[in-house]
Amino acid sequence: MGISKIDKDLYTRIVRNVNAQLGKYITFNKNCSVEPIEQTFFPNSKLLSITDYDCIPASKLMVVDNGVQVYPLSGLGQWNSLLMNERLNLNIKNVLDYLKLYYSTYLFPYQYQKIVETVNDLDFIEFPELELFDVISHQIQAPVVTLSNNQFTIYCNITADRSLYNAAFDIYPDGKVLLLDKKVVLQDLPIGEMVIDL
Repeated sequence: MGISKIDKDLYTRIVRNVNAQLGKYITFNKNCSVEPIEQTFFPNSKLLSITDYDCIPASKLMVVDNGVQVYPLSGLGQWNSLLMNERLNLNIKNVLDYLKLYYSTYLFPYQYQKIVETVNDLDFIEFPELELFDVISHQIQAPVVTLSNNQFTIYCNITADRSLYNAAFDIYPDGKVLLLDKKVVLQDLPIGEMVIDL
């Protein structure tokens, strides 16, 4: 496994910043991977996914690096700091990816919640019976993105608390996200992060 090939200075900056802000949340040893994630909404920065496989389940952390400062995406406070200090470039093509990142990281430690585009986006902790799988598949709708007065509205499905919801979000030009509506579609689904009890 090991650290992905990234610049040594970047690695040092990540370790220093993450440990200063979050303590020893990530061990940064040979069982830790750092992978760049393609994105266009922070044009002057890199988005990195860090996974520490020494934990069960593995600890995950997303960070934004601008070459000087590293912002762990570890809750609303870090998001507010990031949005105050980094240039943001949202457009009709990348705003859904931005919302996916925001929604999955604005709570810390990360909860099992995400934007769902297809049934393949769900993490089943046990595979449902075929009838339930078909019901879930038919309830999931493709996201719809609209733009009006420089403000995006996204209608999509989301997961939280082992449930599937219909939701609507407003995304403002400064990156702020507002959940407008959330209605339960299906509950008590076999989805979420698998926790292994040792």
